[in-house]
Amino acid sequence: MEHSLPGIEVAISRVRRQFLHHVKFHVTYRDSGCNGRDAPVFLFNMVSTNSVDVVFGPVCDYSLAPVGRYAPVWNIPVLTSGGFAHDFGRKEEEFSTLTRLGQNFEDLAEFVLDILSRFSWDTSHLIYDANGRNDIIEGFCFLAASGMIQKSKERKVTNAFHMYDTNTIEELLVQKVGLQFGVKPWQQKVLDRNG
Repeated sequence: MEHSLPGIEVAISRVRRQFLHHVKFHVTYRDSGCNGRDAPVFLFNMVSTNSVDVVFGPVCDYSLAPVGRYAPVWNIPVLTSGGFAHDFGRKEEEFSTLTRLGQNFEDLAEFVLDILSRFSWDTSHLIYDANGRNDIIEGFCFLAASGMIQKSKERKVTNAFHMYDTNTIEELLVQKVGLQFGVKPWQQKVLDRNG
C-alpha cells in the first residue's frame, strides 16, 4: 500500500483540481494481504453499502482474480497496475470490467515470441524456477512461464516445457538443450569431427 497510496492521492488531487471541482471523492483503502479471501469480502462489503463506484487494485494477482470476477456482476470497473497472469486478458469471459494499466506476462510472451519469429526460431525450450522471484509475488516465475506456454500454443510454436531446481540445471541443460540447440550446424560438424 505504501507504493500505491501516494499515486492514488496525487491522481485524485489532480483530477479534482483540473476537471471535477464540484465532485467529492471518498476513498476507502484496504489491504488484501495478497490472498483470494479478503479482497472479495472487502468488495462485497462496499457493494452492500453502496459505497463503491470504481476499484483501484488489487495489484496482487491472487487478490485481483476474485475481485475481477465478481466486479462485472455489479458493473464496477477495476483498474490495476497488477494482473500479470495471462488469464486476466480474457475480458469477454471473466474480467469484462478489468483494465490492466501496466505490463503483464502476456506482453512479455508476445515480445519473446516476436523475437523467435524474427529470427525464424521455431522451437523453444522454456526453463524456469517454480519458486523464482517469490519475493515479488508467490508463483511469479510460474505465472510468467504459463503465459509463455499459452501464447506459444496460440501461435502454434513448438516448445518443450521444463521445470528445474537449482541442483539439476546443469544436467538439464546438457540433456535437453546441449549442443543440439547451442551451436550452428557447421559448428556441430566440427565438434563431431574433432571428438
